[in-house]
Amino acid sequence: MLVTGKISIENGEVGEDMKNPKTSISKSNTYEEIGKFWDTHDLSEYWEQTDVIVNG
Repeated sequence: MLVTGKISIENGEVGEDMKNPKTSISKSNTYEEIGKFWDTHDLSEYWEQTDVIVNG
Protein backbone atom coordinates (compact mmCIF):
# COMPACT_ATOMS: atom_id res chain seq x y z
CA MET A 1 0.00 0.00 0.00
CA LEU A 2 1.21 3.51 -0.83
CA VAL A 3 -0.04 6.36 1.32
CA THR A 4 0.95 9.96 0.57
CA GLY A 5 -0.99 12.69 2.33
CA LYS A 6 -4.62 11.95 1.47
CA ILE A 7 -3.75 9.69 -1.48
CA SER A 8 -3.81 5.96 -0.85
CA ILE A 9 -3.22 3.35 -3.51
CA GLU A 10 -3.53 -0.36 -2.82
CA ASN A 11 -3.28 -3.02 -5.52
CA GLY A 12 -3.55 -0.32 -8.19
CA GLU A 13 -6.86 0.94 -6.78
CA VAL A 14 -7.35 4.58 -5.88
CA GLY A 15 -8.49 5.13 -2.30
CA GLU A 16 -11.92 6.47 -1.35
CA ASP A 17 -10.54 9.96 -0.77
CA MET A 18 -9.60 10.26 -4.47
CA LYS A 19 -13.17 9.53 -5.64
CA ASN A 20 -14.46 12.94 -4.53
CA PRO A 21 -13.60 16.15 -6.39
CA LYS A 22 -10.30 17.63 -5.21
CA THR A 23 -11.16 21.22 -6.09
CA SER A 24 -14.37 23.20 -6.15
CA ILE A 25 -13.36 24.99 -9.35
CA SER A 26 -12.29 22.19 -11.70
CA LYS A 27 -14.51 19.45 -10.17
CA SER A 28 -11.66 17.05 -10.98
CA ASN A 29 -11.28 13.67 -9.30
CA THR A 30 -7.56 13.15 -9.92
CA TYR A 31 -4.49 15.33 -9.81
CA GLU A 32 -3.95 14.57 -13.51
CA GLU A 33 -7.43 15.93 -14.31
CA ILE A 34 -6.69 19.05 -12.23
CA GLY A 35 -3.51 19.61 -14.25
CA LYS A 36 -5.33 19.17 -17.55
CA PHE A 37 -8.04 21.60 -16.42
CA TRP A 38 -5.51 24.31 -15.56
CA ASP A 39 -3.61 23.67 -18.81
CA THR A 40 -6.70 24.90 -20.65
CA HIS A 41 -8.11 27.50 -18.21
CA ASP A 42 -6.85 30.76 -16.73
CA LEU A 43 -7.12 31.54 -13.01
CA SER A 44 -8.34 35.06 -13.84
CA GLU A 45 -11.57 33.46 -15.10
CA TYR A 46 -12.18 32.01 -11.60
CA TRP A 47 -10.55 34.60 -9.32
CA GLU A 48 -13.83 35.46 -7.58
CA GLN A 49 -14.20 31.80 -6.53
CA THR A 50 -10.87 31.72 -4.66
CA ASP A 51 -10.33 32.34 -0.94
CA VAL A 52 -7.75 34.59 0.71
CA ILE A 53 -5.26 32.67 2.85
CA VAL A 54 -3.51 34.67 5.56
CA ASN A 55 -0.16 33.27 6.69
CA GLY A 56 0.83 33.90 10.27
